[in-house]
Amino acid sequence: MEYIAEKVCKESLLTENGEGRGVAHPSRRDAPSLILERFARKNDVYLLLESIMPKFSFVIPCYRSENTITTVVEEIKSEMAAKRPGDDYEIVLVNDCSPDGVWGVIEKLAETENNVIGINLAKNFGQHSALLAGYGKCSGEYVVSLDDDGQARWIR
Repeated sequence: MEYIAEKVCKESLLTENGEGRGVAHPSRRDAPSLILERFARKNDVYLLLESIMPKFSFVIPCYRSENTITTVVEEIKSEMAAKRPGDDYEIVLVNDCSPDGVWGVIEKLAETENNVIGINLAKNFGQHSALLAGYGKCSGEYVVSLDDDGQARWIR
């Protein structure tokens, strides 16, 4: 029987071993989670979408954003639900030693939302360092950097 791996995953995440079973491509860091039992076959299509859907990471450095960060998180949640339903995502909020109460807001969001991660920097290192700290903690295949005031719009 002819197996068609490209129909299942355009990015060639999978290879075919000698037994005709799908195995994860060895160059993928998350290879064990991408193992598929079957490829798409002619006339029989077996798709395991949860195995090949990407994870998104939103990294947001926060400074003086006590009043805006909740709105930004809610906007990300609603956009992901509307435009990318079923995709996994995380929101990494990095407090750059802000003098307002943004860390308290981040803590509450991290407690109530499973996909929100909070990082609290010991001193103000600046936006770029806060982004790098967030990149170090994110686990998505696609990373989106956003501002904490909702002014930078991500591509829809």
